[in-house]
Amino acid sequence: MALVRTRIFSIVDAEFDRVFDGSLAIMTDPTTGTYPFAELGLTTYDTQKAHIRKMCQRRIDEPNAFCFKTEDNGLVLTMVFGTAANSQLELYYWLGADDADGSRSYVYDKANVLSFHTWLKEQGITTIRSHINEIGTRLRDFTDDGATRIQAEAGDWGISEIDPYDGTDSPSGQESRNFRKLTMNSNANITIDSD
Repeated sequence: MALVRTRIFSIVDAEFDRVFDGSLAIMTDPTTGTYPFAELGLTTYDTQKAHIRKMCQRRIDEPNAFCFKTEDNGLVLTMVFGTAANSQLELYYWLGADDADGSRSYVYDKANVLSFHTWLKEQGITTIRSHINEIGTRLRDFTDDGATRIQAEAGDWGISEIDPYDGTDSPSGQESRNFRKLTMNSNANITIDSD
């Protein structure tokens, strides 16, 4: 697996379709879904896709856009849409698809995770703040110590899980969503379960 990350400044429809289709089942899961389509009245594939496409395009159009894709031998695996300022990535949409073998094991691969954070640091990013909406705890559980794959953090990598809106409306108009802040520097060393 030779993963390559590239900044993007426009959306290629075929690439977007691939990662959207790959993410839809996760986003629409009735108990753990990571996007509140029902709350927004978006009940069909076409309306859901058009909405996410529009939201991602908004990030691309921002003057401080920080959007990128990850490919494996030319096959798009992920597209990420956010903005960056003062070395901090504000992450709003992360869409992903299976690799050529029909697997998403790359998400949990230690070398991939470390190379991702190395790449971010090369781009001048030292902090990630996630604004990804979630009904359940799927995304939060990914980083919980002992809950899933990431078992420990060492060095100067830190994770905090907070709801910064504390009962008030979030900027997206949705309440009670998970909010993650990840910090790192060049000494970070992430220890990941080898399964």
